[in-house]
Order: sequence, then C-alpha cells, then structure tokens
Amino acid sequence: MPLGLVAGWEVECNATGLPFAWTPLTVGELAGQREGTARIVSADAALLRATRCKSVAKPGRGGDYTPGSDLTTMLQQVFGIR
Repeated sequence: MPLGLVAGWEVECNATGLPFAWTPLTVGELAGQREGTARIVSADAALLRATRCKSVAKPGRGGDYTPGSDLTTMLQQVFGIR
C-alpha cells in the first residue's frame, strides 16, 4: 500500500500495552470512526485478568472494551491522541 493511502493503523499490543504489530488501514476501513480516536477491536479477557497490574483495556457494555490508562498513555505518546 502506498504511504499516502494510509488513513490509520490497527495496532496489536501485548498484555503490557506494548505495540508489536502494525497494519495500515484505508479510509474505507475507518468509515464511521471519528478522527483522532481509538477503538479496541478485540481483547483477551483471560489475559487482561492475568495482568491486572496493567490497565490496557477496560470492559464496557455489551462486551465492548475501552482503552485503559496504560493504553491511553501509549496512544498519546505514539499518536498524540488525547
């Protein structure tokens, strides 16, 4: 994919919130998502329970997750998302 066509990133993080895999996303793949926001696509509930010392993802309503404080810090440092 040419660099100019990258509209965002899917970032896989380990249990400590450290990003280890980056997949470029197109405008079409981000349709409906507000610019400057992050969305958790999937989370391993058992792994999150096993690493309670890190706040990577917080369970929300309907099985959705929101970024925890440690993931929020990483997003701020890497992408400038507030």
